[in-house]
Amino acid sequence: MACSAPPSIISSDTPTAPTAWWPNTSRPGAHASIAVVGFALSAYPVGVERGWMTRADALQRSLAALRFFRDSDQRGTPESTGYRGFYFHFLHLDRGTRAWRCELSLIDTALLYCDYFENSRRATYVQRAYAIQNPRGFVGYGEDTWGLSAGDGPRAPRQRIAGRRQSFYGYAARGVPYGPDDGTLAGPSVVASLVFAPEIALPAIRRLLTRGSAIGDRAARASGFNDTVHGGWVSAGTFGLDQGLIVLMIENFRTGLLWRLLRGSAPIRTGLHRAGFRGGWLAEDAPR
Repeated sequence: MACSAPPSIISSDTPTAPTAWWPNTSRPGAHASIAVVGFALSAYPVGVERGWMTRADALQRSLAALRFFRDSDQRGTPESTGYRGFYFHFLHLDRGTRAWRCELSLIDTALLYCDYFENSRRATYVQRAYAIQNPRGFVGYGEDTWGLSAGDGPRAPRQRIAGRRQSFYGYAARGVPYGPDDGTLAGPSVVASLVFAPEIALPAIRRLLTRGSAIGDRAARASGFNDTVHGGWVSAGTFGLDQGLIVLMIENFRTGLLWRLLRGSAPIRTGLHRAGFRGGWLAEDAPR
């Protein structure tokens, strides 16, 4: 169910949301995304480990967010935050209540955490194979230039590519092998693949960082870039999900910090066991 923006329906007596919110994008007027808040909570330990923030600050922000969600209105009304533990995809930054007519989002609620390691590894290789084949003839695709994902893209006039009239989709969930695909690649999706297939992700990241063009390393951080559009295009805004992926996956690749914290959490292990998960790092003799 897509979100569409209605008139404001937020009551004046709604409790104020915590200062720990992360907006969905850097664009003015952006609402909070519960998935981005989840990435923020996961990124705080990295920030402490790397000296970007104090432990006290990280703790205060984490507790503010978690206590708000714990105590939030769960009636499922337009003035609420969610319904029975499932949260609305987008929330007002100042009040933490439902923004637009957005859905109760299962996947984004889940990201407010998952380990599909082998599937992700295979998907990474499929990404590269598709870019090498480049069946639609876009500019720049190749062995070290790949990465289709949900993200920002150009809204440019249609142009002729490989004998067809190609449209550009703006923000869209791009994918392989069946698309949609308009020549837009997402640098953060390559960085996020680092832990799954470093042998092919590292060369692609180096390629992004040494493109020798005006966009330079912006291509690695921006939500999307497109070399097929006349003159080239790169997203002007930054998206919280992208930045969260970059921080978390680089840290997991370097030290495994987030994975260690996850594996060492008794409530998480207990919850997964109760849900029926067994083996792997949940085994009693597995390293933590």
